[in-house]
Amino acid sequence: MSSEMFKVVYSWLGPKGPIWNTEVPNLYSLVNEAEKVKPETFFYWSDLLWQNVFKNKKEQWYLWPNSEITNEDIFVFPYSLHWRIPVERFFMAGSGIVEFSQMSGHILEHVRNGKGFIIIELAVEAYIDDRILTNMHHYFNGSLHLPLNKIIYLTGCMNAKQIYDDWCKYKNIPDDPRQRMHVITWPSSQGIFSRQYTQKLVTEPFYDENYYPEKLFLSFNRRFREHRLNLSIAFNKHNLLERSYWALGKVDPESPRPFLENVNIGGYTELELTDQDVMNLNNKLPLVIDGETNTQKMCVDPDMETRKFYTNSLLSLVTETNFREPNVSLTEKSFKPMREKHPFIIVGSPNSLSSLRELGFQTFHEFWDEGYDQTQNHYKRLAAIVKLCQEISQWDIQKTLEFKRKVKPIIEHNFKLILERPELGVSQKIAKYIVDQLLITGKINQHTANLMKLNKRLT
Repeated sequence: MSSEMFKVVYSWLGPKGPIWNTEVPNLYSLVNEAEKVKPETFFYWSDLLWQNVFKNKKEQWYLWPNSEITNEDIFVFPYSLHWRIPVERFFMAGSGIVEFSQMSGHILEHVRNGKGFIIIELAVEAYIDDRILTNMHHYFNGSLHLPLNKIIYLTGCMNAKQIYDDWCKYKNIPDDPRQRMHVITWPSSQGIFSRQYTQKLVTEPFYDENYYPEKLFLSFNRRFREHRLNLSIAFNKHNLLERSYWALGKVDPESPRPFLENVNIGGYTELELTDQDVMNLNNKLPLVIDGETNTQKMCVDPDMETRKFYTNSLLSLVTETNFREPNVSLTEKSFKPMREKHPFIIVGSPNSLSSLRELGFQTFHEFWDEGYDQTQNHYKRLAAIVKLCQEISQWDIQKTLEFKRKVKPIIEHNFKLILERPELGVSQKIAKYIVDQLLITGKINQHTANLMKLNKRLT
């Protein structure tokens, strides 16, 4: 094997795959990789980078034990972080992820001075802000003395590069390889549903353009967020809840704090909400669609238990994780309607729809005004979405069925696109970045770089 091949390095390898690098193997990880039994715990999270990103590109990436790495090897050492643990804890000087995982000293040295790279993966959410970036820079560069171009951050934030570039500019960080990390967007939630179909775990839905649904809107609001609560109050105020499948508890399942202690209508003046509107909704809670409480089932719906609600409603009102934040978060909430061939409105950060279009998906500006997606003021953006929903609620049967017929090409396009594996593009981006950085820093010559790009079709 050529010394210039890419290697994915793990400290521990089980009989059925690598054990994640994030911590020293424990009972959960040993059982998972020995028998492929999935432990169900609050914090345990198995490594999916080899399985989902690199394994399907074996002509480019090789699974490799850390004990066999030499100074000539080009490799990545991946860390998959858990979204339920505060991100800054992974990057604490003296007790961060490198120390906690007991990374071998020679691996760290090859990252520092050789051809090794560290991958930090937290693609399930859009975690990238001032606090996290400050901690990462201080930890990897200030504490571990690593050149920052050796750190690759895979994030679920769709506009991560812009946010990171703006942050670097604000912090006066030079555009120099040794002083900047590399961020790559990975819409990992899309991969959840593409794998469901490629592995034949779910069946394709049938979209009946001639069926007039009983409900207009479908919206799952399992966890309390300010925008979800205010949207629900506004929907109730305008008598739209009775025309919707709507999920919202009386108590936040994770706090647990009751609705009245979480709600804050201040600032949402365009919605014209009153204390009485708050009480009116509170008296109707909880609102239940399917009654599911298992987090895994709620996220990926492996048994298609919610399909009947998609079939019997006109469109999804997707209340994403982020709304006030500039970080565009496209989680499973945004991709699930596409799996079910369902039109959608996204209640998320500005540019959520444009981020989807950049991925190749189509949205619905042909049928309604999607200008809300560009509205930076989150109070006005939510008011614009409520106004849009009010307008849709005025459609008669004929207009509704006309919409269903005309929108079918868009939802069929989105359904076909969601079957594609986004991980394949991610592995290519990682490989290209590594080659470019090794060339810039003189670790390889131009001839070698050209051969690697040619052999691996890195574009």
